[in-house]
Amino acid sequence: YGAAACDHIEETVFPAETLGAHYFVTVPTGPNGNVVGHVVRIFGNQDGTTLSYPGGQPNGAPTTINAGQVVDIGQVAQDFEITGDKEFAVGSFMLGGSLLDPNAAVGEQKGDPSMSFATAVEQYRKQYVFLAPDDYDISYVDIVMPTNASVTLDGAAINVTPTAIASGFGIARVRLGNTPGGGHILQSTEPVGIQVMGYGAYTSYQYPGGLNLEKIAPPPPK
Repeated sequence: YGAAACDHIEETVFPAETLGAHYFVTVPTGPNGNVVGHVVRIFGNQDGTTLSYPGGQPNGAPTTINAGQVVDIGQVAQDFEITGDKEFAVGSFMLGGSLLDPNAAVGEQKGDPSMSFATAVEQYRKQYVFLAPDDYDISYVDIVMPTNASVTLDGAAINVTPTAIASGFGIARVRLGNTPGGGHILQSTEPVGIQVMGYGAYTSYQYPGGLNLEKIAPPPPK
């Protein structure tokens, strides 16, 4: 494949009945607190789904998708909003260490491919209890939030001003400190979505830090 190493990656898939029609797709915070990019994939759940991008359409992003169809947008470097007239899913693939941490010495570059799924806005929560393993060098929580929301992490207000995405939502990128066992509690005055990620030398993880699992979509056709 023209690469020195390849990874096997997998992720638990959300039940189709919990998929939504509104997502904010955010670039995972990199190991140096920067925003480099990720690879985005869109999964269709119903035929004839029309997609729109209120804040701007990424290159290669589709405007329609059918049940069972998978569309790879490719590498995306900006956060964006996507809505549909029917439910669908969005996946995210983290880049490797040579792209995320190119200035580090060979053998010390932080990062590795990892897969996650975006959480539908319809399934956002006001409280999360999540884990950030303490054996990684650095971890972050990316919070997609209404810009008027107040958020606390482990009992203290986050000291980060969210960067606007679209439609009154922004993203706050917060570095996580060490806690006993790696557990954290996030609370908000409004429903928010979170992605949790961490890095070490040629290793990483990323996952949605929680979501409601309300049945809000029909099952896909057989």
